[in-house]
Amino acid sequence: IPFLLLVILSVIGIFNCFYMIFESNDMGPIVVLFWLIINLFTLVMSMFFIMGRKPMRKSERAIVIVDCELKTKDATYVCKTLNISEQGVAIKMDAPINIDDESEVRMKLSDGRYEASLKAKVVHVENIKDFWKYAFLVTDYCETYEEYLQLVYDRVPTLPQNLDNTSGSFDDLRINIKRRVSKPFYQNRRLPRVEVETVVSDEKNRKWTMLDFNYKFCAIKENENALEELCFIINKPKNVVIRCKRNEEKIPGKILYEITNYEENYSNLEKKLVLEKWVKENWQTAQTAHTEAKKTEENIQKKEFNEMEHV
Repeated sequence: IPFLLLVILSVIGIFNCFYMIFESNDMGPIVVLFWLIINLFTLVMSMFFIMGRKPMRKSERAIVIVDCELKTKDATYVCKTLNISEQGVAIKMDAPINIDDESEVRMKLSDGRYEASLKAKVVHVENIKDFWKYAFLVTDYCETYEEYLQLVYDRVPTLPQNLDNTSGSFDDLRINIKRRVSKPFYQNRRLPRVEVETVVSDEKNRKWTMLDFNYKFCAIKENENALEELCFIINKPKNVVIRCKRNEEKIPGKILYEITNYEENYSNLEKKLVLEKWVKENWQTAQTAHTEAKKTEENIQKKEFNEMEHV
């Protein structure tokens, strides 16, 4: 309350200074105006400091890149970590693999000095440019808690060590206000939503355009002939199919289907790997198509006639 009262008085003083300047045609009060503005800025930043910020994490995240061996029920993946904290680990994967969000996985982290074994559950999956980020919540340290803490903290601090020289006082004020006013956006995507954009056939050889896929759900291009149930053929020789049932959720331009034979494909290692390979290939093809389309658009814009160049 004292800070708020002082802010109000500073605002009143600023308005009075402007009034005096225009009323008397005298620039003398501008010195007082300058210090009132500085005082107002300091008071507002002090209020932000006292209010603090809502903690989004229970522990601080450290940018740590170490070797990681990830073991699911029937497969092993070798990858790198992106960051770790006392409660979680984020890893980098080159392809959108299928990790069951309801079962635990085993992880082994090593940097050459320390090694920790963990049990964890996936809590978030995100596509970042050309790789996939998988975030895990640690559920068991498997008697390697002290080693794990060494992996987290035995290093040069990865947090910023100095302030940005290009950032000014009013930039700090703008960023503070913007972030405090905006509502946080939470995602709870625990399976990779992959843009495949490919044509698939069903059991009767009818063609459908599949737009995205996440192992438990898929979306096809809106079609007035869409059926309640479909069976897409992924690999006929190995009997890998996707059986799905139409979901009631409405998505503009898409029809959402829930995959009903997820457990069948996930529990069979051969089918799981075939499906992951199919997803990876179509994702890479879609990524390449997007990149080429972007380059073509940029080239067209460069070639557009600009009359100012000929003036």
